[in-house]
Amino acid sequence: MIVLEFPLTEDLKWGKPCYSYKNTNIIIIHAFKEYCGLMFFKGSLLKNVKGLLVKPGENTQGGRLLKFFTAAKQSETRISRIEKYKKQILSGKGMNDCTCGLSQKMPYCDGSHKLLKTN
Repeated sequence: MIVLEFPLTEDLKWGKPCYSYKNTNIIIIHAFKEYCGLMFFKGSLLKNVKGLLVKPGENTQGGRLLKFFTAAKQSETRISRIEKYKKQILSGKGMNDCTCGLSQKMPYCDGSHKLLKTN
């Protein structure tokens, strides 16, 4: 709603959606592993009554970041995925590496093992 309420222009800058007004950057959307967020280029000028806007780095001057955290389910999924491939990873193979020897795109799995019929 914040972005939609104002006559902002949407562009891609630095590979991210960036919204500007009269050729001045206002907001950019960031996505990280831990969170996604709205970065206000001159966020230090905004009232931060609830303390939701944070400095993204210690040397940041005017920018302020509003972080949105993902649900805990994602981290649980990540942990279960690591556990599933733990033996494979510890043996020196990646999570997407072939373990059956049938792949035509070694060292990566191309799904060739799915062609085997198991009765």
